[in-house]
Amino acid sequence: KFPAEGTTPEADAADIFCLVLWVFYAELVTAELRQLTAPIGFAEIAEDVLMDKKFDSNKLWLKLMNFGRLTKCHQIPERSFFINGFQFPVCSRCTGVFFGWIAAICLIFFYKPNIFIVILFCLAMFLDWFLQSKNIIKCNNIRRFITGTLGGYALMSLYLKIIIYIIQFLISKF
Repeated sequence: KFPAEGTTPEADAADIFCLVLWVFYAELVTAELRQLTAPIGFAEIAEDVLMDKKFDSNKLWLKLMNFGRLTKCHQIPERSFFINGFQFPVCSRCTGVFFGWIAAICLIFFYKPNIFIVILFCLAMFLDWFLQSKNIIKCNNIRRFITGTLGGYALMSLYLKIIIYIIQFLISKF
């Protein structure tokens, strides 16, 4: 039975919108990843693993670093995390931004931050970057990651709120 009992048409429209958005986003991301990973050669690594050939972690690391370079991250070693001697493909702030994006996408259905929180989180990341770039404060990777996570979460939440608003507006007009 549609719409479901106990729901409003607006809630049903929002659910439909979210489903359409996820399908569109998944297709977009898949196409982008195909385009980005083709020159990097992740397919070769996957083929080696599936064919039970010797897995070369150095080869994977080089491919990931190339992928990180495509994101326009500076990849400065002193500003990056390391695992088992391998540098992350992006710096700690970019790692936080990506983590914040994922958190916002997962949490948008449960919590939508107000504009004050969004501005505050973005301001925290900007101030951390600005004060560090002017050598006013010395920053560490944990602070970079935290402010990057806050900024990434805020920006992605804002993007998602705008997309949801536009789709709800379009649905209400048609």
